[in-house]
Parts: sequence; structure tokens; C-alpha cells
Amino acid sequence: MKEITRRISLDLARRSNSRVAFACESDMKSREFLISLFDDGVPYIVDKSLTASINVCRPDGQRRAYLAEITDEGCIRYVPGNWALMVAGDARFSVSLYDGEEKKLSSTAFTVSIEEGVYFGDDIEEGDDTYTAFMEMMNSMAYIKDEELKRDAAERERVNNESIRVDFELDRAGAESRREETELLRRGMEVMREDAEKKREEAEEKRKIAEGSAYSGSAYYGGRELKEVLREEGEILRKSAEDAREDAEEKRRAAEGSVYSGSPYYGGRALEEYLRCENENSRVAAEEKRVENENARLEVTDTLKEALANLIVLQEQYIAKGATV
Repeated sequence: MKEITRRISLDLARRSNSRVAFACESDMKSREFLISLFDDGVPYIVDKSLTASINVCRPDGQRRAYLAEITDEGCIRYVPGNWALMVAGDARFSVSLYDGEEKKLSSTAFTVSIEEGVYFGDDIEEGDDTYTAFMEMMNSMAYIKDEELKRDAAERERVNNESIRVDFELDRAGAESRREETELLRRGMEVMREDAEKKREEAEEKRKIAEGSAYSGSAYYGGRELKEVLREEGEILRKSAEDAREDAEEKRRAAEGSVYSGSPYYGGRALEEYLRCENENSRVAAEEKRVENENARLEVTDTLKEALANLIVLQEQYIAKGATV
């Protein structure tokens, strides 16, 4: 049985209309509410990661909450069961959204008017033969309809399978075409590989000739390998000469010596030269001191000579006056 769908718009930022839907008492799973949420007129798309519930308050005051479905379009879908529509009168419904961070968002309530039912029994009494014929016809029509539905389903499945087969065949033909193209490409690549291999062999032969051999009996005698052997022998001679040079340098350093007592080369010519310079500096200082003393002595001598000359002059003056010494 097709459900009766009622589309309801709720604004989370505004008060909802007082009565938005109607139902009949004791209806069960036959009415569908599709609820679209808005935020002050802007569509509020409900993410499927949230949890939605429908809160119900019946006319008799009893309250319950039911899980609701979140559609791919971000709406809330709820199909009332028998409990929600069991009591006639105005029932109030609201929507609540929950996330994993203990947050909750609820809408204001909307009202569903539930009309009192006429009959709640499940038994249907039979009447005369006309009713029986009518029921047989209905059963026959139901059987025919069921068979027709089965035939339609089988036909749709056959058409779908044929479509899948055609798709597979197209895929196979495409894959075969691609395989042929790949095979042509592989053959071209194989020709290129064989040509490259031929060139590689020629290059390898040239490399062997250039590489050469240090053995005189080899077909590749000479070349880089012989030069490498000669280079290694020259390197041995060079290293031997370098070792001899380092030994001579060590002996020269030992003979040259050093004036620093912490040096491994302390002593030698450098220390002797240092001591010679020290002695020369001492000699120069002594010579300067001697010259200074000599100058002082000459100065004193000159002073004495001058004093003696003055004394002689005085003596001569005294004698000239007739005095004796």
C-alpha cells in the first residue's frame, strides 16, 4: 500500500504553524512525514552523521521519542506507528538532532490533527453471493496482478542482464582492440629492442677494445687496462718516493729542531740559533753598557783635565804675583 506523504517545513529560528497535517485515529505505518528544516529561511541540510529523533506528545499527554531517518537530501523522514496516532485530538510533534559531542538542536512543535476513527476491528463480514463472486474476482485479479508483477520483474531483469551483456561485449571488443594495439606496439618495441641489442653488442666490443688487457697474449692487449696497470706501478713508485720525501722531511725537521720545549722537535739548529741570538743580544747589551761607561769615564776625564788646567792657570797667576807654592 502506498504511503500518504505530507511534506512539512520547519524553521529552527521561527515558530511553526499550529496545524500542518491530518491523520485518522489508529492509522499505522500508512502516513509519511518528510520534514525539511530551515535556518531563518535558509535551507538547513541535515548531515547523515547526526542522529535525528521525532518527539511525540499525544492528546492524552503521554510522550515518547522515536528515531527518524535522515534522507540523502538532508531531510527528516518519519512514519508514525500505531502509538502516535492511537488517541484522537491534536498531537504535537518536534524534531531533535544530536551529534557525538553531546550537542542537541530541537525545532519548535508542529501539530497533527487526529480525527476520531469510525471502526477499529480487523474482521470484515461476508454478505451474499455477489460479495463472494466479488471476492473471487478480487482474488483472481490479485493473482493476475501478482503474476504480471513477476513477469514485469523478470522482463526488467532480462533487459538489465541483456544491457549488462552488451556492456560486457563492448568492453570485450574494446579490450580486444586495445590488445591488438598493444601487440603492434610490442612488436615495434621488440624490433627496437633487437636493434638496441645489436648496437649494445657493437658498443661492448668497442668497450673491450678500449678497455684492453695487460696480458701480452690477449686479443685486447693494450688499452685502458694496460694504462691502469702502468698507472698503478707509477703510483707505487710515486708513493715510495713520497715516503722517502716524508722521511727526509722528518729528518730535516728533527735537524731543524724547535725552540719550544713541548715540541717533538725541541733542540737542533733552531734552538742553537735561538741561543746564539740570545747571546748576541746579551753581547750587544754589554757592549752598549761598556760604551756608556766609557763615555762616562771620558767625560769625567775631560772634567778633571779642565779642572787641572784651571788649577795650573791659577798657579801661574799666583806665581806671577810673587807667591810660592
